[in-house]
Amino acid sequence: MAKIFAVSARAVVARISDTPARALLRAGVSPNVVTAIGTLGVIAGSLVFAFTGNYLAGTIIVTLSAFTDLLDGAMARARGPAGKFGAFLDSTATGSPTARSSEPSRGISATTTARGARPPRS
Repeated sequence: MAKIFAVSARAVVARISDTPARALLRAGVSPNVVTAIGTLGVIAGSLVFAFTGNYLAGTIIVTLSAFTDLLDGAMARARGPAGKFGAFLDSTATGSPTARSSEPSRGISATTTARGARPPRS
């Protein structure tokens, strides 16, 4: 039963991500650029969260940036075999399903917590 769900979920995700991925490839955008933008977006969202205490904005930015992992994967599959640099970049930026959202956030959170920063009270 779990395998059936995984296969159908993968098909839905592929339908959603394939069209924009092919459009980005036609526009000349590299999957590596999408990976880098997503990683920078997660870091930016983490900074918003850490320094302003705006949980909603930080969460939205991190979530939207993490979805770029779907796009760069679809782009890489549509483009063909990945180069060594692209495989390295993707594995370091997204080594696990939550790597983008967890690693930069952990570092920024640890730094701001060590400084005694607290989110503003509402």
